[in-house]
Amino acid sequence: MAFNDNRVFAENGGKTNINDTQYGDGWDFIGSTPPSVEDFNSVMNETDSRVVALNKGHKNYLINANLNTTIINTRGFAGGQPAAGVYGYDRWKGDVTGTKIEQVVENSENINEPYVISWVGGTGTAEVNGVSGLNSGDSFTLTAAGNFSVIVPTDATYIQLERGDVPTDFEYRRKQVEESLCEWYTIILEDPGNMKIFCSGQAVSAVTAQCSLIFPKMRATPAVSFSAAADFAAIDSVGTPTAAAGGISADQVTDSSCRVILSGLGGLVAGNATRLQGRSSNAFILLLFLRK
Repeated sequence: MAFNDNRVFAENGGKTNINDTQYGDGWDFIGSTPPSVEDFNSVMNETDSRVVALNKGHKNYLINANLNTTIINTRGFAGGQPAAGVYGYDRWKGDVTGTKIEQVVENSENINEPYVISWVGGTGTAEVNGVSGLNSGDSFTLTAAGNFSVIVPTDATYIQLERGDVPTDFEYRRKQVEESLCEWYTIILEDPGNMKIFCSGQAVSAVTAQCSLIFPKMRATPAVSFSAAADFAAIDSVGTPTAAAGGISADQVTDSSCRVILSGLGGLVAGNATRLQGRSSNAFILLLFLRK
């Protein structure tokens, strides 16, 4: 297999690519004059900068903290100030006064180290772990173990909590990364097209079915709730959706699965395979673990 010919070699203060033949010749290609210290440092400094860039991800301890160009909004929050203790955008709830927003951070092991909080816009100050009156760019020291609360102005954006005593540029994360972080706590499974298959299972009787729902692993066992039972159906013995007129519920819930029970169906044959699907674009299953 051919070598990658995009290797970089420093020579005379500049950089040039090395082809397969030159790479195969090894040090013979360099000739009688080895690279200078400056040449060597030029390449190594660039390599070091790339390593730093790769390793500085997730410096922000806050989740869904952009709140401007990218907002994860599982609950369909309309915006503004959430009521005290009520969640709006993912991971953010109204603080105890109902005048700011709050996120509870699962504490790292970096106790008794400086941290700094920063944000853009916003009216008012922040509070972190009981330290109040913080302005954007202020640093402080975490002195106690355990989860802690971060409270910021409701209209703040690009909120960042990081180690150190000087704020750095806001960490932009890909939307799918931000969503996966939020899904550690909250997942919503929706049927936007009135035909989504949520899971497969078996008819227990002519009117009851059970299905096994698998979802991404969450932080702990979530509470499971559903939209109206009429939004869901099971497939009967001739392939026709039959509404869950008697209700829909979940049991045997773990951090990554649960059993869904549909009742009040019709036309099923006990022992036959069936599936749970939406019969309304309003259908959703909410999996919720709230980190208080």
